[in-house]
Amino acid sequence: MKRSIKKITSVFLAALLIFSVAAPAAYAYNGSANRVPIILVGGRNRNMPIYTPEGERVFPIGDTLDKKKIGEAVLHCIPYLGAGMISGNYKPWVDEFYEAIAPYYENILCDGNGEIAETSLETTYDYTNPQRTPSNECDYSFSYDWRIDPCKAADYLDAYIDTIMKATGSSKVSLVGRCYGGTVISAYLYEYGCSKIDTAVYYTSISQGTGLRSSEIFAGKFMFDSKAIEDMFLDPDIEKYFEKAIDDPVMRELILSFLSLLNSMDALDIPMSALTQFINKVYPELAPRIVPATYGTFPSIWSMVAAEDYEQAKALIFKGQEDKYAGLIEKIDHYHYDIQANEKTMLADLQKQGLRIAFVTKYNVPSCTPFTVSARVNGDNAVELFRASLGATAADYGKVLTSEQISAANPKYLSSDHIVDATTCAFPEYTWFIKGCDHSTFANSIDKLNAAICNSEEPMTVDSDPNYPQFLKFDPDTAAISPLADEPEKETGKRNSIFDILGKLFDFLKPLFETLKNFFNKLFSK
Repeated sequence: MKRSIKKITSVFLAALLIFSVAAPAAYAYNGSANRVPIILVGGRNRNMPIYTPEGERVFPIGDTLDKKKIGEAVLHCIPYLGAGMISGNYKPWVDEFYEAIAPYYENILCDGNGEIAETSLETTYDYTNPQRTPSNECDYSFSYDWRIDPCKAADYLDAYIDTIMKATGSSKVSLVGRCYGGTVISAYLYEYGCSKIDTAVYYTSISQGTGLRSSEIFAGKFMFDSKAIEDMFLDPDIEKYFEKAIDDPVMRELILSFLSLLNSMDALDIPMSALTQFINKVYPELAPRIVPATYGTFPSIWSMVAAEDYEQAKALIFKGQEDKYAGLIEKIDHYHYDIQANEKTMLADLQKQGLRIAFVTKYNVPSCTPFTVSARVNGDNAVELFRASLGATAADYGKVLTSEQISAANPKYLSSDHIVDATTCAFPEYTWFIKGCDHSTFANSIDKLNAAICNSEEPMTVDSDPNYPQFLKFDPDTAAISPLADEPEKETGKRNSIFDILGKLFDFLKPLFETLKNFFNKLFSK
C-alpha cells in the first residue's frame, strides 16, 4: 500500500513538474481574451545592450561617452573645418572628424556582408520557450538584434511563431508590427507567406522607409528650414529637452518669440540657405567615411531608405567601396527591390488569400529633424504619413489640402480638419489615422485599437466600430483617442503681413521686458 501511495505521489509530482515547465507558454494564452495569440513585433530597440566577446558593454553608446573628450575633439576639429572653408579642401577635417567619432561605434558595426562583426556579439533571444508578456494588449513580444537584416529577423520570427502555435494549440497568430516591426512583418510575409498569420497590423510602420530619419540623410538631401526649426519646439520630446536646458520659462518664451519674430521677417532665410549650401558641399566627401563607420553597415537602417533615395544613397555612401560591401549591398537590394518595391501588390495578393490587413498611422506632429527636404511633410516626426499609410494624400504640416485636392477626394475618406485624404491609400477601408500623437508615444488606447482589429470576428474596417472611425484624435493629457471632430485648420507658414509682424514683435517684447525686470531685481537685491 505504501509503495502504491509512493508511486502515485511520484507520478503526481512528475506531472506537476512537467506542467510547471510547460505552463509559461500554454497556460498564459489560455487565460487571454484574444481570439488568437497576438505577437507584438517591436521596432528598433535603441536601449538593447550590446557586448563585445570579452563581455564589455559597448551599447547604448551613451553609456561610453566621455563628454570631456568629445568637447576636446570638437575644439580640435574646428581649425581643420576653418581651413577647409578657406581652401575648399575638407579632407583633413573629414579625417579628423572620423578619428573623433569612429571609436565610439567600432565595436557594434556589421561587416561588409551586413553580418554582425566579430567585435561584438549578436543579441540573441530564446525563441523555443516563449514567455507571455501581456503588454500593449498583445500576448507575446518578439525581440531581435535591431542591427540585422529584416529577412534574418523574419527567419527568427517564423521559429517563434511555430513555438507559440505548438504551445497554445492555435493554428494561426496575429502580428502587430510597430515602426521597424512593420518592415520585419513585410519581410516575413514575402519569405513565408500568410498560412500562419491571421491578421497583420502595421502600426506607424516604416516599411516604405522614412525620409525624415534615414532616407534623405543617407542620400544627402539637406535643407535647413527656419520655419521647421520653429515648429520643432512644438514636439513634446524637444519641449522636454528645452525645459531641461533652460529652466526659466520666461527665458524660453523669449527665445521662441524671438525666433518667431525673425521668421516672420524672413530674417533667417539667408543664413539657413548658406548652411544648406555648406552641408551639401561637404557631405559627399563626409558620407563615405562617416556613414559606414557609424550606422551605415546595418541592413536594418538601409531598409529605412525610401525607394526614391535608395540608388542615390548607395552611390554616395559606397563610392569606391562597392566590392568591400558587396554582401551588404546584396542584402539591402533584396529588401528594396523584392519586398519594399512590391509591398502593395504582395499585401493585396495575400489579402485575397485570407490575410487580414490593417494600417494604424499618426499625423500632424512637427518634425524634430528640421534639416531635411521633407521636414515639413506631414507625419508623426519619424515617418511621413503618405509612407506609413501606403499612399494617403496629406497637406504639409501647418497647412490644409488645396481646394482641388478636396474636390478630388471621396468625402467618406476626407478628414474633418481637411488635412488628410485616405482615398489614395492602398487599403483605405483598413487604414486608421490618429492626429497629434508622436511616433514614439505608444499609448494603451491605441493598443486597444490594434487588439480590436485583431480580435474582430470579421475583418474590421473603418466603419465597423463607431468608437474607432477612420480619423481619431489623441489627447496628450489623458492619452486617450476619440473620433476626430476638428474643423479645417487655419494654415500657418504663409508670408506674414505687417500686422502679423507687429503682433510677433509684441509677443517678443513682453518676455524681453519681463527678463530685464527680473535681471535688475536680482541686481539691486544683492
